[in-house]
Amino acid sequence: MKRSKLLISIVILCTFALAFAGCGGGNESASNEEAATETAAEGEGEGEGAGTADAIKIGVILPFSGLTATVGADVRNGLELAINEINEAGGVSSMGGAKFELIFADSKGDPKTGMSEAERLILKEEVAVLMGAYHSSVTFTASEIAEKYQCPFLTLVAVADDITNRGFKYTFRINARSSDCTKLPPEFVTRLGETTGVKAKTVAIIYEDSEWGQTNAAQWREGLAAQNLEIVLDESYPASTTDMVPLVTKVKNVKPDLLFSAIMVSDGILLAQTLDQMDVNLMGWFGGGSGELDVSYVPAVGDIADGMFSPTGACDDMLDTKVGLKELNEAFIAKYGGDSISNGAAVAYCNGYVLLDVFERAGTTDHEAIRQAFVDTDIQGGKAVSGMTMDRIVFGPDGHNSESFIVMVQLSGGKWKVAYPENLVKPDFTVKWPLGEI
Repeated sequence: MKRSKLLISIVILCTFALAFAGCGGGNESASNEEAATETAAEGEGEGEGAGTADAIKIGVILPFSGLTATVGADVRNGLELAINEINEAGGVSSMGGAKFELIFADSKGDPKTGMSEAERLILKEEVAVLMGAYHSSVTFTASEIAEKYQCPFLTLVAVADDITNRGFKYTFRINARSSDCTKLPPEFVTRLGETTGVKAKTVAIIYEDSEWGQTNAAQWREGLAAQNLEIVLDESYPASTTDMVPLVTKVKNVKPDLLFSAIMVSDGILLAQTLDQMDVNLMGWFGGGSGELDVSYVPAVGDIADGMFSPTGACDDMLDTKVGLKELNEAFIAKYGGDSISNGAAVAYCNGYVLLDVFERAGTTDHEAIRQAFVDTDIQGGKAVSGMTMDRIVFGPDGHNSESFIVMVQLSGGKWKVAYPENLVKPDFTVKWPLGEI
């Protein structure tokens, strides 16, 4: 959207750039994956106790190839930053200074690959904890394997509700769920109508045909109906699409007030460019808290996405108010470059310090003792929450953090700004509403 034209969107700040598909295959891809996995394990171990009796092996499944490879690398950076800090500070004191060793595996964004990698990491690498996997679909299968072998599984970024709704005893998650990210935008739309007098009536929802996309769509339907907003278009699309014209044509033809889009990075960039090229008029554009929050999205779309909304659990707009966030942001930029730490990297960083807290209390690599330590977790403040909106981590009976919550952010001048709830909006920021022509 051209900055002068783009006047609105809704986004729940869920995860610093967040949440919320990838593909690959063939002998060459498999060979590259094995090489990447081996290098990751060896590189992480240098100077950190890897290969010694004191090493605490942590298996990490993320997409390092395919459409979301950049996201996987970003999440890895956030986790490695935390683990490097922990190891350099002396490791796990209750275990005699034992160091963490991260062993990475490439899921390629594929649930079957994620399942096989989970089994390999548990049975062959004998990891103490399994983490992953950004994609909800991969997280489903990987955590099923972890449950089968009774290995604790700590979710990384994935948001689908059912990940922690299956009655599993070994799966845990600190970041917000999909339902947290989808219920706030419809409520925010109503609030905007009340405060500005400009009320939306119709909505088009488009979403990639993954587990995450379909979950978002289902929850949006419920939330929009509760706010008396009429859905005039309900369309899914393959995440690998290279042409958004047919879909955007449908959007333009129904002339909705609002567009709700559950997008990943590459398709999200293409969607923004196509909306701009076809001069689509919208009162507001709301993302799903995933692709639009990736670090590569804003540089790729420029000011054509200015005014878009998204849900997230962290945002660099909170640098002055969230304890520890400014220091985390500076440390991340110093090591990896860029303008700020992303949602996904921030969530991963926090998970690293959750591991430290859990192992300090467990005092062992025994799976049952570790699981019980997860169950007994009650973290208040500190680096384990420095990159997210919440200030406390308590796992409920389902393994989900009952203290997690999100905020809505709006893209303004190339930066995500907190737009809702109102008590967290900075005095010098005015939410743009309505949007106009993209």
